[in-house]
Amino acid sequence: MRALVLAVGFLTVIPVPHHPVRDRDFSRASGYYPLAGYLIGATVAATLWAASLVLPPVVTGALAGAVWLGVTGMLHIDGLVDSADAVLAAKPPAERLRIFDDVHVGAFGVGAGACYIVLLVSVLAGQPP
Repeated sequence: MRALVLAVGFLTVIPVPHHPVRDRDFSRASGYYPLAGYLIGATVAATLWAASLVLPPVVTGALAGAVWLGVTGMLHIDGLVDSADAVLAAKPPAERLRIFDDVHVGAFGVGAGACYIVLLVSVLAGQPP
């Protein structure tokens, strides 16, 4: 149970009880990542269903996308934006690593993030109610 709580706490912003964490706890928690993913998916699916009863598809998709980004704490989009900035820069490898660690977002990151959000909303808006 402790590993499941750690997985949910790591992959989402859902409040969970905090316990001291040991290194081996993370390896056990990774086995519960699919369950945490189901929890995220169920939250997004419930949002899609409820919103589709009263809102047009594009607004429903945007709302569900916002819930998805919110419940995950934007963990994945942050990684995508950082990676795009570093990988797409025409710089030597050492400079790319520095760019990857930089907290500022560059043009490549903004472009990748915008494309991701447009695709996310489009896919969610196209789901049947």
